[in-house]
Amino acid sequence: MKRKDRKSKAWFPIRAESPEELFEELLRRHPQYRRAYERGELVIDNGQEVNPALHLQLHLIVEQQIRDGDPDFVGQAALRLERAGIHPHDVRHLLATPMVYQTYSVVKGGGAYNRDEHRLAVEEILRKNLPL
Repeated sequence: MKRKDRKSKAWFPIRAESPEELFEELLRRHPQYRRAYERGELVIDNGQEVNPALHLQLHLIVEQQIRDGDPDFVGQAALRLERAGIHPHDVRHLLATPMVYQTYSVVKGGGAYNRDEHRLAVEEILRKNLPL
C-alpha cells in the first residue's frame, strides 16, 4: 500500500455537489484512464486489464458511501485506514472489494444486499491493514 505523501495534492478531499461532478473529478484524478474511458476501451495497468468505466464507478460508489455515511462502517473504516497512513486512493480500492462481492452475490444469486456480510468483510480489511 502506498503511504500518504504529504506533498501530494492528488487526493485532497473531493468537493463535488452532484454524482456527475464527483464522477468527473474521479476521472480527472485518473488521467491514465480518460482516453480509454471516452472510447469505451480497456487498458492495461500494472499488467492487468482494467475497465476504466467500471473502475471509476467503483470509486464513485465507495466515495458516496463515505460521504453519505451509508453504510456507516465504510466511512469509519476509511477514516481509520487513512489515519494509519494508507493513501486515500488505496483506501478506496480496499473498500471497493467487499462491494464487488456484494454486487456479484446479488446479481449471480438473485439475493439481497447483506449488510452484515459487507460489514464483516470491511472488518477483515481493518484487521489485515491496521497495526494491532
